[in-house]
Amino acid sequence: ARLRARLEDECARNGHDVFLAPDVDALGVSPPSDAAVDWSSGIRAAWDISEAGAEEAWAHFKRLNLARYEEDASLTDDDATAVSRLSPYLRFGQISPRRLYREMSVAEKKTKTKDGVFDSNAVPGRQLSRTFWHRLYRREFAYWQLTHWPNLATRSVRAHYERRADWRLAWTHPADEAFGAIDHGSVYRDTENNASMDSIESEENEEDAFGTKSGSFDVPPDVAFERWRLGETGFPAVDVGMRRLWRTGWMHQTERMIAATFLTDYLGVDWRHGAAWFHDTLVDADLAINAMMWQNAGKSGLDQWDVFAGSLLPDGSSRSHDPRGDAIARFIPELRRLPPGHWRHRPWEAPDRVLLESGVALSSEWRQSARNTKKEKEKTEENAVRMTTNTHGFATYPSRITPDIERHRARAVAGVDAVRVAQLERAVERMEAIAEETGGETSGDAEFGAARGTDVLVDPRTGADYVVVPEGATMAHDGSLLPVSTRKEFKKALKEARGVLGVSDEDAEGSAMARDADPPTSEGFPSRRPKRLPKRSKKSPPGVFSRTTGAFFALADIADWAAAHLNVRATGAALDRRTGSAAPSDDETGFARACDVGKKRSKRAERD
Repeated sequence: ARLRARLEDECARNGHDVFLAPDVDALGVSPPSDAAVDWSSGIRAAWDISEAGAEEAWAHFKRLNLARYEEDASLTDDDATAVSRLSPYLRFGQISPRRLYREMSVAEKKTKTKDGVFDSNAVPGRQLSRTFWHRLYRREFAYWQLTHWPNLATRSVRAHYERRADWRLAWTHPADEAFGAIDHGSVYRDTENNASMDSIESEENEEDAFGTKSGSFDVPPDVAFERWRLGETGFPAVDVGMRRLWRTGWMHQTERMIAATFLTDYLGVDWRHGAAWFHDTLVDADLAINAMMWQNAGKSGLDQWDVFAGSLLPDGSSRSHDPRGDAIARFIPELRRLPPGHWRHRPWEAPDRVLLESGVALSSEWRQSARNTKKEKEKTEENAVRMTTNTHGFATYPSRITPDIERHRARAVAGVDAVRVAQLERAVERMEAIAEETGGETSGDAEFGAARGTDVLVDPRTGADYVVVPEGATMAHDGSLLPVSTRKEFKKALKEARGVLGVSDEDAEGSAMARDADPPTSEGFPSRRPKRLPKRSKKSPPGVFSRTTGAFFALADIADWAAAHLNVRATGAALDRRTGSAAPSDDETGFARACDVGKKRSKRAERD
């Protein structure tokens, strides 16, 4: 009422008429579909969308949960009570991150002694939870990335990952000029150019370059993506977060990581499709944070997630984040009557008796695959009879979208290996070109002088990926190469070069395959089957074959050439502390760490 009176007085003084709408419906801006389906009811019920709500959330978190955040932040059980739930308020400016930083820097909590007396030494909030403290910094790190990579939401930071050939559901974007000025509200809305497509499926019963036969996947990629969005993958660890997202507009960080990595590593869907869905549905949707997260999930960001190599497997075999399955029972009602624990996470292992007593039926879509055993098919038929004769009171939960998840992950790893091997092939092209011009000499830096190249984006010596430093990202290294954190399995595969397929990076300038490729059409880049290169003996040294001459180049020779001809620099964090000299190829101490402004790294980053 006070606000209304103030607005009316202000407009009267300025000679303007004012119309105050009683609610948003009176403005006539809501589409007719919203009148038919109130899709935001769950979001309104879950959040107090106001500054008062932000104040209450912060006060509650400081008082009750900050002290246990370090140990319990990963818990997603039921309502995920250990986390702060401040992300929407930070996103829309209803509380300031500087305020959080300041209040965590001062004494916030006093501890009681055994006698029940408060200790005189108070504990600063940042010491109660270094994880929460660090995540405040990571938020700013995301904004730093978006500043220097304006197309962070749609273009890979590791440029050589841009067109991985293993994506079953690829992403195509319009011409580069369309990204000159990014509209954060419509950056992902390229639906016409991103119709479902299987980018590498070959003809009937023909094996593609990744050892996968057509038809061997359990569902088409567009169907897989749709089931992921609906939370119907058949993996409760994945579905629980996706259903929580649709109901409340929010997901726990653990659930986001599981869902994102499952989509990219197991379903073979380009990370940008998942980023677009999250950007449309998250109540805390933030272009910088969302894009950084999905880049890392797709292995193309400054970090490379692999949560399933740790303790967060999608198949429910690791469930420390929701031991009883309470979140599953709440957001997947089909499974709520199953006994707490193991069977809620892995319902496909529940005995028939338990399923029957719990009123749970599993649909049998994937069991129709030719890969299933006779025993599985017999069980399918028995379940089908039970479902038709005892339909009353049964809740049907979809069976797993694919039971053989490791087979699909191996495909994703091969796709990453391929784009990295293609960088070695590019180095070989450069070596051969220099040798031709200099009469056979491929080493030394006389040919380039001070002007070294930046077009080979993998370090042949360490196996680390390089990124080209954007203008203004550092004080001294604009336009040069800096190493970024790269997963050990990828580095190991590159160093061994054990028959890895040389798949061309079609988007990279200078490669022979890129020059020979058909030009892009309005429907995106044409589908190309990668070539299979000759396999070497296990006794041969690691290396790659030239695509032009067929000659074999040892990895050690490629590394020597790269050291002489690539413009690789070191950050302050990559200095050898024993000698004080630069160590530009020391992985895990390069660009990503130097730019991360965590407490232990800030001083080193400032030296850059």
